Amino acid sequence: MRNRIGVAVLLFGAVCVISFSAAGAPQAKRPRDPQVIDAQGYEKLVQQHHGKPLLVTLWATWCEPCRDEYPMLNELAKEYGPKGLRVVGVNYDDEGDLILMRRFIARYKPVFPNYRKQHGSEAEFTQAISAGWNGALPASFFYDKDGKQVGHVLGAGTRETYEAAIRQLLSGSGHSTFSLTTASGQVALIDPWVMTNPMCPDKLKNVPKLDVIFLSHAHADHLGDLLALAKQHKPQIVAIFETSLWIESKGFEEETKPMGKGGTQRVGEFEVTMTHAFHSNSIDDDGQRIYGGEPAGLVIRMPGGFTVYHAGDTALFSDMKLIGELYKPDVALLPIGDHFTMGPREAAHAIRFLSVKHVVPMHYATFPVLMGRPEHLRQEAKDIAGLEIHALRPGQSAQRVHAGGCG
Repeated sequence: MRNRIGVAVLLFGAVCVISFSAAGAPQAKRPRDPQVIDAQGYEKLVQQHHGKPLLVTLWATWCEPCRDEYPMLNELAKEYGPKGLRVVGVNYDDEGDLILMRRFIARYKPVFPNYRKQHGSEAEFTQAISAGWNGALPASFFYDKDGKQVGHVLGAGTRETYEAAIRQLLSGSGHSTFSLTTASGQVALIDPWVMTNPMCPDKLKNVPKLDVIFLSHAHADHLGDLLALAKQHKPQIVAIFETSLWIESKGFEEETKPMGKGGTQRVGEFEVTMTHAFHSNSIDDDGQRIYGGEPAGLVIRMPGGFTVYHAGDTALFSDMKLIGELYKPDVALLPIGDHFTMGPREAAHAIRFLSVKHVVPMHYATFPVLMGRPEHLRQEAKDIAGLEIHALRPGQSAQRVHAGGCG
């Protein structure tokens, strides 16, 4: 009998203890699952962020590159959120993977809101995001303040790629890629960083026609997609001699039009003079760094005499005064980012040397060290009468110069 009583007491005590713990201790609430959205919900989501630059990242726990990328995107959201960027995640996990999704979110504690795609209607949801996207993950899409989709990263992206895109999104800048089109329809690209540039507008990533490529130098953010475009369109390619030799070695002997500084040649309907630029020049050939000759500037004359000076990546130099006197450019495309090129103060002096009245700033804001901005240039050049500074967004145009903004 004693044993029975003892057991009863122990059991009762155990029950009491357990009951007391359950009633008295506060229970952690499970975080609310992400709201489920369909195609219309996605469109409303983008509209809700009107007025702010937006990055939408699409992910799933079964997608290994998504899992690798997500913590990095969370860090970028923390860093650029105070600067105006909004980040939203859309999860693609099925109902059977919800536990994994919950654990993943609990582990990484994202600072940005997440939603979950409604099961089914894959084609409709994909179409609502981008007609040119096949639905593969990971994928991220960038929207400007007006809610217009202006770029994307499809597949795994590096932090450098995302930061370049975010900085362009926040600043509204392009880099150094420009498109020129003659009255008869001949098309030229300067420094063709297009398809692989996350901030190049989708409508410009598809290059339906290309007659000429002008290359100022061969660094990756200028050489860009030259080889892919050359294979697709077989355009004539203007570059300094040493870089031309490398391009020829890739199978484009017939397309290259090598030249040197001070020289002029006619290529299609364009006439180009190669000028000096103070910078460096090398080629990344599958991890091997190759000397590419000297960097250059380009003076390009279109039919009718309209003249564009693309300074390339350069420091300020006094011979810009001669470029202004000899070639009288109608518009100058000048780097202002500083650090690797001249900054706004030097660019203002370049404007005075060139005696030009229309300037398009370029090569700024795409990397953290490129701190120069168009407003800084305006301040430095406020004493120049009649000057118009055209701070173009990717895809905008100024007069007869169409800025692809893709580099």
